[in-house]
This record gives sequence, C-alpha cells and structure tokens, in this order.
Amino acid sequence: MKACPDDVLPVLASFERKGFRAYLVGGSVRDLFLGFPPFDFDVTTDAPPEAIPEVFPEARRVGPIKAPVFILPNRTAPVEITSHYGRSLSADLSRRDFTVNAMALDIRGTLHDPQNGSRDCALRVLRFCGEPSERIREDPVRILRFARFSAVLPGFSPSPEGFVPCRAACRDLARIASERLTAEIRKGFSGDPVVFLDLLDETGALGEIFPEVASLRGEEQDPAVHPEGDAFAHTRKCLSVARSLPCDTRLRLAVLLHDIGKPRSRSVGDGTVRFPGHEEAGALMVEEILHRLRFPVKEAREVTALVRRHGILLRDASAESIAGLFCEYGAEWLDLLFLTAWCDMLGAGGVREAWIANRRKALGIGIRALRERDVLPSGAALGELTGEEAGPAWGRAHRRLRVCYLADEAPDDAFWPERDKQ
Repeated sequence: MKACPDDVLPVLASFERKGFRAYLVGGSVRDLFLGFPPFDFDVTTDAPPEAIPEVFPEARRVGPIKAPVFILPNRTAPVEITSHYGRSLSADLSRRDFTVNAMALDIRGTLHDPQNGSRDCALRVLRFCGEPSERIREDPVRILRFARFSAVLPGFSPSPEGFVPCRAACRDLARIASERLTAEIRKGFSGDPVVFLDLLDETGALGEIFPEVASLRGEEQDPAVHPEGDAFAHTRKCLSVARSLPCDTRLRLAVLLHDIGKPRSRSVGDGTVRFPGHEEAGALMVEEILHRLRFPVKEAREVTALVRRHGILLRDASAESIAGLFCEYGAEWLDLLFLTAWCDMLGAGGVREAWIANRRKALGIGIRALRERDVLPSGAALGELTGEEAGPAWGRAHRRLRVCYLADEAPDDAFWPERDKQ
C-alpha cells in the first residue's frame, strides 16, 4: 500500500492545522491499493460544511444544501471535499456504495478499512457495503455503478448477492435524472462493453434504460446470414468486436443500438426473415433514446447517423455516396462508420468484399481531400465563375463540386485550367 499522494497531503494538513481530521477516500484509495495511478481525489473530513470555507476560502461549493461538495481550484488533479456522512469516519464509510470504495487513508498513511475493501480488492470482488438493498434504496444509480465498476475494474466480478436487490429496485431508475444515468453509461462503455451489457441485462437495468435493446432478445434472424442467433445475440457479438477497437462512446453506442429497428421492420417472404428499412427505423428510435438521455446534440446526431448509414458499407457503395458522407460528417465520423460496419460484419461471422472495396474508395477520398484546398475554387470564386449571385446557391454548388472531385470524377486540372497552363 502506498502512502497518501503528495498532491493531497497539503489538503489534509490544512485541516489538521485547524483542528480537524481529514482523509483521502473512495476510488483514489482503491486505485492506489490496486497499483493504478489515481487521477482525482476525494477527501472526507469531520469538519462541518460551514467550516470548510474557513479552511479553503477559494473552494467552490456545489451540490445540495445539506450535503454540499467543495471543489478546490488550481490543483494539479481535481480535489473534492465533503463532510462525513454521519458522525464519524466509520459511519461515513459504511454508507459508501461498494467495499472497495470504502477505504480511507489519513495523513500518516494509515489505512482505515472497516468494510474490508482491501480484502475484496485482493479477491477482485465488487460487493455492496452492508445490506445491498439499503445502499440501492439510498441511490438507485448504484445499480448502474454495480455494472459499471465490474466492466471498468480489470478482473473484477460482481458479488452474487447484489443481483436480487438490483432486480427488485431497477424500476426506481425511472425517477433518476437522465444526466446521472448518462454519466454512468459513458463510464460503463469505457470499460468492457460486453460485461457492461450483460450486467445491465442481469440486474434488470437494461429493460429500464434501453428497453429497445432488451426487446431484441428472441428476434429471430435468417440463420444463413446470422448463424450467431437472434438480434440480441448478434448485438452482443458486435460489442465483443468493438471492445478491441478504439474506445469511443459514439462507436459503442452505435454498435449497441444499430439493430433496434429490426422488430419494427420484420418481414417474412418465401420462408426467409428480412428487415427492410431497419436502419432508418432504428435511427428514428436512436434519436428519441439519446434525446431522452440528454446526450449532447452533436453527439446524438452523429450516433443517429451511424445507425442510419451502418448498412451502406456492407454492400457496393459508389465513391460519390461515400464522398457525400465525407463532406457531410467529416473524416473522423466516416472512420467510425467503417468501424460500426466492421463490428456488424464480424458480428455476423465474416468479412465482406464490399466493405474492403468501400474502404479502398474512402482511402482515395482521404488522399484527394489533402489537396482539395489547392485545387477547388471557393464558393465565392465558383459563384463569380458561374455568374450566380451570392447566397446559399454558392454553398450548394461548391459541395456538389467537392463531392465530384473527392469521388475522383474530375482531374485536378479541370478546375483551374488556365492557371495550370502557366
């Protein structure tokens, strides 16, 4: 076990000089115990809330009146300070969510561990403090945290006694602010997305937060195309592909949600199950989901577009259509679209030649984009060349010209022939 980090020692010392006791607590102590570098610090103190500004006048107060949080500015790492929950450190630690988050370090480096968090760190077990149902009743978001920490902490498994209380209380998630749910979703998907999905499912939280995904279970597909099973099994397999790719919330959300339109698009003809238009149906649903969860508008727009377009790269797409997507959403988004399609493709069991051919086209588009500024006239210059008056028509004309060039439908010297002859 390491001593208290140098970043937080002055904070603890400041409280001691005022006659109070203060402790480093929570995730930073857990990370130190596991050998990970902590990136933020939580401090708990026996000083009452009204006394904390006397110790740190510069502290910014946030949160509820009865249990405020004080944030210290201008630190090398974020520091948040709270007064003890209850009358003592032991009482405070007993009200924490999980035993591994209920350890504290004092200024002398002494570990305070009444919940046996160090034991559970060694066992790699995520266990609620005390009675799980009480901890969940205090804050139902802990159901998501149960899934999130299991997905994020390497090698950890959830304690079995936590599942029944989670399932009994999962409907209480409906009364939690969307922003808090979204914060946990983001953090959960930063870990192992398959573990996160499985635990959302096993705790009942999936049906409360993403019922559209839960409804994919039992949605049978054509076994010739999807030998992995129903649409839920396919989604899970796609996420298993995504965990080896760059950790991007947009990508992992798109993979999670890419087939939610299938139940609304199901069609059976000649004994074969098909889902015509499921991309568009799913995109409309994703738009509603991300609005419900209060995701930022730009991020929601990008994820929705990934779901709407995820199938286009699995069939032969024209260079012009790929160039149009490049112009509309940018190179980074187009890379995410290829990764979304890659997960969908491998989740169904194999690589398609169409994806490879489309990737080659996109690489050509990216190369031509590197020199387009030196080749293409601006919208204003284009307007002058065509004699059109200034306005939206200039932008539309420039976009058409740009798509044409990026799709390699015109050589570089087609736009400034007189200049190139000089």
